[in-house]
Amino acid sequence: MHQPSSAILALSTAALCTAALCPTACASHTPHTPPPPPRHLHDPAPDTGVRPLRSPPRYQAGRGAYEVTSVSILTHDVAGVARTDTLITRSIVHDNARWTSRGLDVTGSVVSRVVNASPGVLAMPPIIVDPIPFSATVDTATSRVEFVSDSAAATTLSCPVPNTEALAAARDLLTALPRTLAPGATWTDTLVTTACRDDFPIRSSAVRRFMVTLDRAPSSPEGVVIVVVHTTEARLTGAGRHEGRAVDLQGTRHLEARQQYDALTGQLLGARVASDLDLTARSLDETHHEHQHAEATVRPIAD
Repeated sequence: MHQPSSAILALSTAALCTAALCPTACASHTPHTPPPPPRHLHDPAPDTGVRPLRSPPRYQAGRGAYEVTSVSILTHDVAGVARTDTLITRSIVHDNARWTSRGLDVTGSVVSRVVNASPGVLAMPPIIVDPIPFSATVDTATSRVEFVSDSAAATTLSCPVPNTEALAAARDLLTALPRTLAPGATWTDTLVTTACRDDFPIRSSAVRRFMVTLDRAPSSPEGVVIVVVHTTEARLTGAGRHEGRAVDLQGTRHLEARQQYDALTGQLLGARVASDLDLTARSLDETHHEHQHAEATVRPIAD
């Protein structure tokens, strides 16, 4: 004998209610939906914004020490055959900077060594044991840097100049000092320098574009770090004599740099620089091309 379908439905519902221990919900035949948790129990959305600075710092003068590691890859012609050479150098720059009415007076020293070099690379001795002292002035309004040795060399303009490669690490650090660390600031300047490349004095005329921004840094007391990025487009010219032949030099250089500064103290926290140099040397009977890609990292170390 079959029970009415309504009886079967009543028995099934009763059984489900007993098993689930929910007589009230079963009596109404509607599923129970729990209410949403209070708003204060929701996980907060991650903070991805960058907090503005209360006031931008000034570049931190005083004593400092930095390790500069540079890797250069040189592609050039050797007897009509393309050749690639590598040069890795590491320099320790100690400096002591003092603010003046025009910028900074800086004294310091450099110790440099060649970590690795291909046989075809002409470079400084494998290690310079004694620190090379330097003294320089930095005009922060124009980014002009003048070493005391520059004034002496300008009267003769003869190359090679001793310790040119070693002092390049200090020169590159000082010429990159920003005129301000105020976020949002941008500026363009021109920089004209003369330096030796082997036996030739090379004049560089560069246009540099700077921009100051902020990056999040949760571990920093300010929650941010100041980032200064700049690009350089330079034209290079030079002339001299090599093995009795007159040689004319022409070239271009592109550079991109990124520096980080402490948002509270203005201390340089580190930097990365990448550059590409293309140079052509022409004499009456020969043309020589070379390309140099270089990457450098700067990090502060204990003084």
